[in-house]
Amino acid sequence: MHNTKYSYKIDITKDRMEAYITIKEDLNGEMLNQEKVLNIIKGYNINYGINYDNIMNLCNEHIVGKRYLVAQGIKPVNGKDGKIDFFVDLDKNFEPKVLDDGRVDYKDLQIFKNVKKDQILAKKTKPEMGKDGKNIFGEVIKAKDGRDVKLPIGKNTYIKDDSLYSSIDGHITKKNVGIDVTPLIEVKDVDTSTGNIKTFASLKIYKNISSGFTIESEGDIEIYGVVEGSTIVAKGNIIIHRGIQGNGKAKITSGGNIISKYIQNCDIVAEGDITCEAIIYSNVKSNRSVKLIGNKGLIVGSVVIATKEIHAINVGSKMYAQTELKVGISPEKRKRKEEIIKKIKENKKSIDDLNKIILYLEKNGIPEDKKNIYEKSLLSLSKLNFDNKQLYEEYEELNLITKDETYGIIKVLDTVYPGTKITIDDVSQKIKEPIKYVTFIKDEADIKILPYG
Repeated sequence: MHNTKYSYKIDITKDRMEAYITIKEDLNGEMLNQEKVLNIIKGYNINYGINYDNIMNLCNEHIVGKRYLVAQGIKPVNGKDGKIDFFVDLDKNFEPKVLDDGRVDYKDLQIFKNVKKDQILAKKTKPEMGKDGKNIFGEVIKAKDGRDVKLPIGKNTYIKDDSLYSSIDGHITKKNVGIDVTPLIEVKDVDTSTGNIKTFASLKIYKNISSGFTIESEGDIEIYGVVEGSTIVAKGNIIIHRGIQGNGKAKITSGGNIISKYIQNCDIVAEGDITCEAIIYSNVKSNRSVKLIGNKGLIVGSVVIATKEIHAINVGSKMYAQTELKVGISPEKRKRKEEIIKKIKENKKSIDDLNKIILYLEKNGIPEDKKNIYEKSLLSLSKLNFDNKQLYEEYEELNLITKDETYGIIKVLDTVYPGTKITIDDVSQKIKEPIKYVTFIKDEADIKILPYG
């Protein structure tokens, strides 16, 4: 058997990491032994990762058609990325719970997640270096080193030994790229004893805010009592446990979410969600969603605007109270798009006029006394073209942004009463008869009414 002659075939993988030999009987071939196989391999310049055991098996077995792995490189091992381990809870899941009987529990919202000075907030694990590999030709295959990560340093925090610490007593606020620790101010009432409050700190107010006062905070505001005709502005979230009795004077503005037991006779604006049990004769606007919860879940006599969704239980009243719900593209973005289109049209008219002047002068020759007009026309034309280019880019950017805002939806669990107007993007519909258990969506140029779900 071992006197049989063979021909051979060498297969090298595309990544140059493995080489295989396959043999077949061939009268014009060669006897096979370990030295012969090694010479065949070296003839292909294979010099690394040679598998002598498999070569010996080949020479002993002489199995025709079997692929013998005769050389194998070492693959590179990429380094592990660095990572951040957090030692504080950053989730702001403080939406009130609706109990089984429909009542809403505002007690355990945990808006403030307190930390002490020098408390560790996060720790960084450094990235690992990669280990280079080598192919069967002895060529080095470079590995990728792990990527480094940055500790999310923010206001009132510091880094020591690859860990992030709080530099003050306060509560944590997660920003886009960092963690801030904000001091917390606690007061009983806001009235003549305190006057207006403007602070970088977050505020916890245990009783009421009287009419005519202004509260401004760079952080969050939590109020356990009632808000009257006051102005409240927070860059963070606002929680009002007992509600707002605005008397047509209250203005509440939040850079985050707003939670209030009820909203009555006031103007509300939030960048985040607005959650409450009733909205009564108010103007309410959210750049996300408005959610009515609890037994009532009522919107009446109000204009409520949300970019994404409005969810209520009852809308309007049997007394035909004028109520309007709007979802979809935010009014500011819609207005800006209209302004851009108008400005582009005005610029185009001016561009056409300038082109006529320039063409006329170039066609008939430019006399000395017209050179100044010609140069100014060229300069104005260049500026208008540049302005229009920027306006087109802004318009396209707004289109991309508003694509995600055009799926506005309105859901009503119980009844929508006559006197209610539904608007989704640029399409409106007035409700003339009571409708129950409905979902409103936009369907091309119409509003489609679907079952609640």
